[in-house]
Amino acid sequence: MTNLGWQELKPPVMLKAEQSYHLQADVILFLQDGVARLLDFNRGRFYGLDLVSTKMLMLLIERGLETSVHHIAQEYGVAEEKVRTDLTKFLRDLQSKQLIHSQLPCSHPVVPSPFITSILLTLAWISIRTLGWTRTIRFWQLWHYPIDSNALSGDWETAVKAVDDVVRETAARYFLLPIACKERALVGWQILKTIFGFPAELVFGINLYPFQAHAWVECSSRIVTDDRSHCEIFTPAIRYC
Repeated sequence: MTNLGWQELKPPVMLKAEQSYHLQADVILFLQDGVARLLDFNRGRFYGLDLVSTKMLMLLIERGLETSVHHIAQEYGVAEEKVRTDLTKFLRDLQSKQLIHSQLPCSHPVVPSPFITSILLTLAWISIRTLGWTRTIRFWQLWHYPIDSNALSGDWETAVKAVDDVVRETAARYFLLPIACKERALVGWQILKTIFGFPAELVFGINLYPFQAHAWVECSSRIVTDDRSHCEIFTPAIRYC
């Protein structure tokens, strides 16, 4: 296990206060006993953070740079300039390992392979059963970017269909686990939001007689991760943007 230690980081670089930071799309974060583990699936690497680095990373993703600096300085009674210097060093190390970035997704995103999609479906299955539905949604939303109002431009429907195809085919063909609508919807939603920046909504619907629940994704006029005819028998109860 590689340790991104608080004291083992490289020289600082200048940061702009207005920058916001996000994990790379192929990096997954796990929390265990208050410390983070970062799995870089694209490069086959695994990193462990200490308690302070975990707090800095989570604050940075959730609240941005300057709010993180102020919060940590207040909590630990340290000068903000000292915190800003340490945070800069920490970001330098994360960026050098290609774990975090400050840019929106590239203009020509690529649909994940069945292998990556299968990993995401497995993580969704584990997450729902260990964290529960609501906490899973909140946790996965940490990777979402601000939505560009012009995101649905060009041949966006082809991209949405490709995401739908890879999620449904991977869930149907490559899994021994009981992958259901919730896992498919969660992964499809995540791909559309984090890789493509599309204004997708994860919809949780119910049918009272007999009582049934179902989850799917809507992206503009398209239903994703399931058939429209199946989803239309359910009344949307919750929408997650």
